[in-house]
This record gives sequence, C-alpha cells and structure tokens, in this order.
Amino acid sequence: MTLGGHGAILVDAERTWWARGPRVRTRSTVGAGDCALAGYLSEDGLPDTGLGRAVSWGTAAVSPPGTTIPTPDDVAAHEATVVADPDPRRRIDDL
Repeated sequence: MTLGGHGAILVDAERTWWARGPRVRTRSTVGAGDCALAGYLSEDGLPDTGLGRAVSWGTAAVSPPGTTIPTPDDVAAHEATVVADPDPRRRIDDL
C-alpha cells in the first residue's frame, strides 16, 4: 500500500516491510501509484527488494511536472530505505 510522501508498506503472512524514498520536491502525483506498482512488479526478487524498487519508481514519478513517466535513468538516482518489521509504536517519520 502506498502512503504518499510517507513511503509504502508491504505485508505478507509472516512479515511487514516499510520503505521510503528520499525527500523530493513533489510536482505532480499523477501516475505515481501506477509507477510504484510497475516498479514492484519489475522486481522478481525478494519482497523487500520489490518494495524498495516500488518506492524508487514512485519517488521518481512525483519529481517531474505533469504526467511525465520516469525512465530507468531517473529511478537509479532514487535510493529507498527499507525497514523490515518496523515497530508499530514508532512514528513513520522516526524510522
């Protein structure tokens, strides 16, 4: 599930992961969720790797104006932080 500027969360039967990209200037959110989903589906590895890729694509999507879709070169500049089993008592901004 995407959380806008707070990143995204992924839950399966055994674990939970939270991820966020770097803070960027948001110019448009049009298509950011679609780009995040595409990023997740493009990664055939572990769930945390897919979530990191999803957040990277979503972050890259909000930076350009309008409905510009990021290219792989745009995504490479955005590193994601992924936290496995985050403490639910902590604020997202403190992770």
